[in-house]
Amino acid sequence: MFRELLATATLALSVSAADAATMQALYTGTIVSGYDQSGLFTTPGGNLDNLSFSMAFVYDTSVGRMIMPQFDEVIGGKNLRTKSPMISASVTVNGQTMKIRGKALGYALLYGGAQSSTGEDVFNVYASDRATDAVTGSGYTYDIGAQIIDDSFGIPYNLDAPFSLSGLAGANGNALYFFFQRYDGVLGAYTMRTSGTLVADTLTVSQFVAAPVPLPASALMLLAAVAGLGGLQASRRKRAV
Repeated sequence: MFRELLATATLALSVSAADAATMQALYTGTIVSGYDQSGLFTTPGGNLDNLSFSMAFVYDTSVGRMIMPQFDEVIGGKNLRTKSPMISASVTVNGQTMKIRGKALGYALLYGGAQSSTGEDVFNVYASDRATDAVTGSGYTYDIGAQIIDDSFGIPYNLDAPFSLSGLAGANGNALYFFFQRYDGVLGAYTMRTSGTLVADTLTVSQFVAAPVPLPASALMLLAAVAGLGGLQASRRKRAV
């Protein structure tokens, strides 16, 4: 009886959504030029030039998947009236992180050199969150994007395949950027405006493993109660002997 209770409790606490192919693209490098009017990463009005950065995209390759002879892509979002494959996108500079969800539009595109008429390898990821109030004109635009184009690194032609690249600073089409803007229509002014143009030195694409979520107090109490029942049954068996 105790084993059945324990199995039931454990199953109830471990049920999760069906497995999905979740990948993370992580870039590191240097900001070529950037202005931090909002003080997201430095002091308000600060200069972001030559600062180091990391940029991360987490996306689900089972959402909006299109595989064609020349490319492998996931794409979607509110702009397309579909679900976005992007789970999150973030930029970290100077120990500070700006994170968005990419629900307006998100995509990850792989253009394989072996399949391409130009012989180039292309890896492109993008996330966007946008909203505008039709009455006041207030709204925000958050964009984070990254593109690497080269004909020598041999990027695998599969969005589910992990890979790692270094020495990218001289690659063709090494273009990364972020743009965070908020506009107050009542004030008629921007309350947030931070942007940057970046060059990546490394790119690591790997399967994303989310940090474990701590069990809520109610779940811990359930396990404790089941364990207590087990101890009580064991005690009764000893007395019976």
